[in-house]
Amino acid sequence: EQYQLRLTIASQGADVCIETLDTEYPDRRQVATLNHEASIASRLDGVKGVRRVHDILPHGSGNLALITDPCERSLASVMAESRNRRLPLPQTLKIAQTLVQILSDIHAQDIVHKSLTPHNVLFDSRSGALVLSGFNIASELGQERQAKQLPNQPEAALAYMSPEQVRGKVVDERSDIFSLGAVFYQVLSGRKPFAARALPEVMRKVLTEEPVPLTQDEAPPLLARIITRSLQK
Repeated sequence: EQYQLRLTIASQGADVCIETLDTEYPDRRQVATLNHEASIASRLDGVKGVRRVHDILPHGSGNLALITDPCERSLASVMAESRNRRLPLPQTLKIAQTLVQILSDIHAQDIVHKSLTPHNVLFDSRSGALVLSGFNIASELGQERQAKQLPNQPEAALAYMSPEQVRGKVVDERSDIFSLGAVFYQVLSGRKPFAARALPEVMRKVLTEEPVPLTQDEAPPLLARIITRSLQK
């Protein structure tokens, strides 16, 4: 798990966030994920809507710290503060349009995000602009390999992963489209499409079940069909 601290660099008058691992003695795999996120962010520098990583510095006992743009609010926190944990349709469509464009530009760079969740959709603290973070397991299409085990991600993230990713298969841009559908299913309905208390049950639902159809009160029919199509196995 990672945590953030916001501060101002006095000499430059710039607000930044310091993001580091919430452990005193991280293992090599944990540190590697931070290095990987910084590397992918560097490759995507210049892609509008990708959270900038300005630097990565040694921190503590073998730990690292990402120096990023300040983004204190996430889509998850915005939903948590809203009525019934749902967002109004106009706000949802505006967020969706922006996020689809960001993903399109990322895919154009042959990068698959692989960890699209409401917690990784952030809002810049200064401008309010939407930015995407969480590139710690992102991969280049030409270097995508079958995984031997599930990535080291929070259990909650598995509810948004595509069936192929849950199985440890090689994935492409379509995996991100599935995750995008899962995110906006929740934004519109206030519930996850594959919710369960136990991790094995979440995985089973992702692999074998279809989510409960969105109602007309939750989404217009055309939008509901788009989300349903994106969540096809």
